[in-house]
This record gives sequence, structure tokens and C-alpha cells, in this order.
Amino acid sequence: MFKNYLQNNKEIARAMVLYISFSVLGPLLVIGGIGYLVDRIFNTRFALLFSIFVAYLVSNILMFKKLKKINKEMDKIVPSQKDSLDNKNAYDDEEEEVWPVNNQK
Repeated sequence: MFKNYLQNNKEIARAMVLYISFSVLGPLLVIGGIGYLVDRIFNTRFALLFSIFVAYLVSNILMFKKLKKINKEMDKIVPSQKDSLDNKNAYDDEEEEVWPVNNQK
């Protein structure tokens, strides 16, 4: 069971690395490439800078959407804190007893 858990975590981590890589590189290459071509055609530098900024915004939007989706799926899988508080043990709330060393007043 533990081996399957590790395998699933590895697959999830691998998928996340690939998604994040392509959500950053994809817009940068596509939008940045368009900006580069516009710069070459019109002999400017503004289009490349603007396209890199737009690619940055697009990549962040893609990552935040994916993070939101992952959070929703995690809420389905992992019980909420309210459920875990209801299932607490009777001994969980007990504090450690402090033994007085010196009882002199």
C-alpha cells in the first residue's frame, strides 16, 4: 500500500513539473516568438518586451487556475478540518501534567 502511495505521489509530482514547465515555457515561446517577429518586421524593441510581459501574465493565470483545480480536488480527497475535529480522541485535548518540584511557600 505504501509503495502505491509513493508511486502515485511520484506521478503527481512529475505531472505538476511538466504542467508548470509548459505553462511557463509555452506562452513565453509562443507569445514571445510573436513579439520577436513583430520586432524584426517593424524594427522595434517594444513588442518583444510587451509580449514577454503578456506571456508572464498568461503563465501566472494558467498556474493559478491549475492550483485552484488542485485545491478543489484535494478538498474532495482529504477530509476537512471540521470532520477531523469531530473525530478527535478523548485524550487528544489533555495537557501534560506539570509536577511541582518545590511545594514550599
